Amino acid sequence: IIRTEQDMAWVKMMLAAGNKFNGVTSVKKDQLWYGAIIYQDTNGDGNYGDSNDQDFTGHSSTPKFNFGFNLSASYKNFDFYALLSGAAGFYLYWQTAPSFIPGYNTYQFLADSHYYYDPTSPEDLKTDINAKYPRLGGKNTGAGSDFWEYKGDYIKLKNIQLGYTLPKNITSKAKIERMRFYLSADNICTWTEFPGMDPEIGTSVTYPLMKQYAFGLQLTF
Repeated sequence: IIRTEQDMAWVKMMLAAGNKFNGVTSVKKDQLWYGAIIYQDTNGDGNYGDSNDQDFTGHSSTPKFNFGFNLSASYKNFDFYALLSGAAGFYLYWQTAPSFIPGYNTYQFLADSHYYYDPTSPEDLKTDINAKYPRLGGKNTGAGSDFWEYKGDYIKLKNIQLGYTLPKNITSKAKIERMRFYLSADNICTWTEFPGMDPEIGTSVTYPLMKQYAFGLQLTF
């Protein structure tokens, strides 16, 4: 990312020598500016970050491992059950470039850590040259790059239940063999480094799996 005035001086020197940055050849706020991403020129043609510089990452979006855990316990007439599932050993390419285009919504983590620097007002309180992500509304952020690749590993609490079974000396009076009340919840939480919606579903969704809560009664006659 072009972070400092020294970085910008290098960019201008490279442009003066005939180089390009993903086809961009001018330093302007709507072209190449502070907070823009600089990509590697892997093929040495002087155009930094065009499609000819792309290469295989060696990563797959298919998990190497899938796993699950069932936990259960009971005490007197109470019972507890939980189901956890997860996957590991895969990567997700989550392109967030539209979030940097004026008129589009952005994500909270981008709003909290995006580059900002105005060379005409370096004392601006919004200045953040050490941010993790490039500037909002900037050009040259949307090229396919492992900058937007994240580990998809996750563990998810898929289901949790808490139940209570009435004593038989109570249910037998109503000729009921078993009466159990329970509270159940699905998709409670996910532990992951992936900043997108849901690593279990992938990157093609705009809405995660819904949390669901249910209260029920089970009867056995």
